[in-house]
Amino acid sequence: MVKKIDCSLKKNKNNLKCKRLLKPLREGEFSIVIPKNDNSGRPIKTKKIQSYINQVNGIFGGSTTIPVTKGCYVENKKFVCEDGIRITANRDFNGKYSKSAFKKMNSTQRQKQLLTDYKKMQKIAKISAKELGQDSIMVVYDDIADVSFIGDNYKKRLPKKLIGKKRIFNYKEF
Repeated sequence: MVKKIDCSLKKNKNNLKCKRLLKPLREGEFSIVIPKNDNSGRPIKTKKIQSYINQVNGIFGGSTTIPVTKGCYVENKKFVCEDGIRITANRDFNGKYSKSAFKKMNSTQRQKQLLTDYKKMQKIAKISAKELGQDSIMVVYDDIADVSFIGDNYKKRLPKKLIGKKRIFNYKEF
């Protein structure tokens, strides 16, 4: 009879079988690329793109949107590029914005959470592909060692000496 070992117990952390079974505690980065235009070149409404950003924010609590990407491919021996936006989010298990339940997760639980997050991102991709008439929507899941959100103190307004005359990025430009 083979004796099972519970690798989530502290007393077993140095057991060689557990060390082989459990990967180090990892975190994840997820991205989805949404087209800016339909297949005939007409712009997709900002409100629709914002709905996908909000869905990602609902999973992770926030995201970063990279407003200009180029997706290129060959179709009928012709090289084609399309504009898109990339919505990126991270699963940070230990950061200051993480829920306490995430901070308490062991390696196995984290791995399950990352797979759940990936499935949710795939679902957003599937829905957006259908709604936007796309052959495919790219989703990326990258297993990373660590993600950190570094900062000090929130300020509603910066001093005038730091403020420029032109906006660098206008959210309406999606």
